[in-house]
Amino acid sequence: MNSKGQYYPIKKSKFFYLQILTIIVLSFVFFPGNKIQIFLYIFLLIPIILQIILHINYYLHDLKVTVKIDYINKKIEYLNGNDKAEIPFEKIKEIIRFKGSRYQSPVYYYFIPSYFYNYTLIKTVENKVYKFTDFTQDEFNVYGIKNQEVIVPFLNVIK
Repeated sequence: MNSKGQYYPIKKSKFFYLQILTIIVLSFVFFPGNKIQIFLYIFLLIPIILQIILHINYYLHDLKVTVKIDYINKKIEYLNGNDKAEIPFEKIKEIIRFKGSRYQSPVYYYFIPSYFYNYTLIKTVENKVYKFTDFTQDEFNVYGIKNQEVIVPFLNVIK
């Protein structure tokens, strides 16, 4: 796991959960015993369910993945269980970054939790593909390699 770790998206979502809790408390105060509460709770649970799906998807994908970037030797070491690959920078054709949102900060607390889930895909000249999430390695750049950013809001699931 990287410095942010697997709980980073949950920590960034704290303001969202605080808003949900406030709405639930206010609904008990202003609409006691109403059917409006049931529909409100179902509506409020949708982003939380999305976050649970994404978190499980990312966690299971990166359970055995380790990524190390060696800028001195100009290579990326990718370890997935027993499969180990050393990818020299000159053999990387493209780095594609799949992001849950274009705006990661400073207005992060106005977004739904699924916006904080991002993953990276590395394509080599031999058409090999390596995927890893922010749970394993933060966003990075390598000079001279084409970088692409794809925004997938709501459900940025690793395929």
